[in-house]
Amino acid sequence: MNIYWVKRETADVPVNDDWLHPSEKEVYSTFRFPKKQSDWKLGRWTAKCALSHLLAPKYADLNLNDISITNTKDGAPEAFCNDSLLPISISLSHSHSLGFCVVCDHPIQLGCDLELMESRSDLFINDYFNPTERAIIRKGSAQHPKLWATLLWSAKESTLKALKTGLKIDTRLINIQEVSNGNDHWNPFKAFSSEQEAGFYGFWKQDQRFVYTIVSNEEDVQLIAIV
Repeated sequence: MNIYWVKRETADVPVNDDWLHPSEKEVYSTFRFPKKQSDWKLGRWTAKCALSHLLAPKYADLNLNDISITNTKDGAPEAFCNDSLLPISISLSHSHSLGFCVVCDHPIQLGCDLELMESRSDLFINDYFNPTERAIIRKGSAQHPKLWATLLWSAKESTLKALKTGLKIDTRLINIQEVSNGNDHWNPFKAFSSEQEAGFYGFWKQDQRFVYTIVSNEEDVQLIAIV
């Protein structure tokens, strides 16, 4: 099973709004603040770059404004083409003018997250990580002070998105396990939700100042970049 991923920058987003679906233009018009407008557009543009790649073989003469991304009541994104719900999985993230999106043409549990590497206080680490994870962070931080807390937090965020709960549950009940050391490629880890008794397979990578994570409930997947 293939999971496609794409990243884009705010500078990539077109100045005009021709690529937005009419319903998306209505949503955009409700935002008052420039940062919210910019972040929202970046997320939609990144998602449509991924979706257009996924849908092109099935839809002739596809225009980006034929695609729309909305949010369910729990905040999870869902995608439509020509106003019909697509039987796919999608997850979005953005941070510091970077957008990140993953899509799969099967309805699986899927989540992604993008985080800027930064220092995390002891209070933050004690509040959001369980004892096993805190030990991983302490060990890794000796060599990479900002990486491990950021990585484990991002892995939790991706898992919560796959569960479609967001931060409604105690993050210490999301257990990040078997985290492989980093290299230039995607590195595996596992996640387990104690509350839902659900296991997930994850991947992470570091790219300059950022950490990217992807999780799904499917073990045998291939990650494919969309350029």
